[in-house]
Amino acid sequence: MPIKNIKDPHVTKITEFAVDEHNTLVLLAKDGITDNSYEAVVWEKAWLKFRKLTSFTLVKG
Repeated sequence: MPIKNIKDPHVTKITEFAVDEHNTLVLLAKDGITDNSYEAVVWEKAWLKFRKLTSFTLVKG
């Protein structure tokens, strides 16, 4: 579902998880000039303490 409050502590934890998970799979490169936005989709079953990053894609402006 779309996020209503991006400052919610639970959302922050999921965001950190998504970036950490992505960083273990993909080499990140920065040219020092461009900032990019990404859309992450995380499947979560909080009652099982389960999270899985299902996609992490560049959002083109």
